[in-house]
Amino acid sequence: MKHYYLIILIALLSLNLAKAETNNFSSLSKGANLIADDSSFSMKFGLLLQPRFEIYDSLNNCNCNGTQVTANAMLRRMRFRFDGFILNHNLTYFFQLGITNNDMEATKGAEGEFSSLIYDAYFDWEFLNKTKLRIGQAKLPGCLSRLMSFTGLNFLERSYAESQFNTYRDVGLQILNEWSVGDFTVRENLAWSHGEGVNQKSILDGGYAYSGRLELYPLGLFTKSGETYEMDLQNEKSPKLLIGASAFYDNKAHRERGILGKSLYSARDITQYFADFLFKYHGLSVMGEYYYRNAPEPITTKENNPDRYILNGQGYGGQISYMITEDMALALRYSYVKPDEELIKKVGNRTDYSLGFSKFIFNNKVKLQADLNYSKEEKFQKEAQEMLVFRINTIFSF
Repeated sequence: MKHYYLIILIALLSLNLAKAETNNFSSLSKGANLIADDSSFSMKFGLLLQPRFEIYDSLNNCNCNGTQVTANAMLRRMRFRFDGFILNHNLTYFFQLGITNNDMEATKGAEGEFSSLIYDAYFDWEFLNKTKLRIGQAKLPGCLSRLMSFTGLNFLERSYAESQFNTYRDVGLQILNEWSVGDFTVRENLAWSHGEGVNQKSILDGGYAYSGRLELYPLGLFTKSGETYEMDLQNEKSPKLLIGASAFYDNKAHRERGILGKSLYSARDITQYFADFLFKYHGLSVMGEYYYRNAPEPITTKENNPDRYILNGQGYGGQISYMITEDMALALRYSYVKPDEELIKKVGNRTDYSLGFSKFIFNNKVKLQADLNYSKEEKFQKEAQEMLVFRINTIFSF
């Protein structure tokens, strides 16, 4: 119930601010803007909705409900976003709330506690030209698809491989820097964070997390920040390429995926590496990612309790999309997860193939999407589990 009180409070504050300040809604892409009369403060309000319908078919086994085919309708995401500047454009802020059950599921603590509305809450201070200090809760510098918003995806969700290896969000400090030599641009991002993930009331007795990312743009920057979405909406007139690499180290991690998952029975040090690329040219977009995780003695045990483990291993994924018209795109995706041999009795290899379609009504802000996904997971001394999933949803954001 307190979540709804917070939403009502934010709405009332926004209305009161609107009475006192200059406000406008110039376009769907720019949201609703409030600017102080003396230009000392601004706030832009944005809303994101993603209603969805899904059909699941367990191809070789019945699911837990005793049926082979099930259907589900949901509001997958609903987000409130606030951003703007304070005093001047060198000091900015970003605040995002997720209020559906699925949104709050992602921000639960290690044992399902402390469910929170807050996804992002941070300040950016540009203390040097193109060099910023970020303070607060934000996405860590992990793989490329995780850094993109869900509104910029070719498919309704990121790949299964990405979901098993991503670094998600954490609270801490980040330095973001950009520099260029001619058209060749380099972006760097270093982060220190408390290592327990979002929504932890206190730091446990573990260490901290350290992460970093390097991005190279040898052919120049993408048109209109095209590196932040997967499809080539801008129909790049010349080839554009992003080559990225990231590293993540969590000292004395207490959760199964470092800053995500259930609590481990004893702490472990976790090391992860990522490599990715994105290429766009004349409506064609090609993207690839590689993931790797390692932790010593990944299986933790406790008497009379099921084992909890860190998914050591590697995964990779690749996708290709093409703008078949100015407002429609088709996409194909492949992903694979291969756990280390020591985990073979816990989790099997998994392969996914996906076909996606997008109809853009207003860029990525308003669109209709559908995808079809086939997955196969190989179990130790068990029959492989196969699943076919069809999903369709709309996205509306401003």
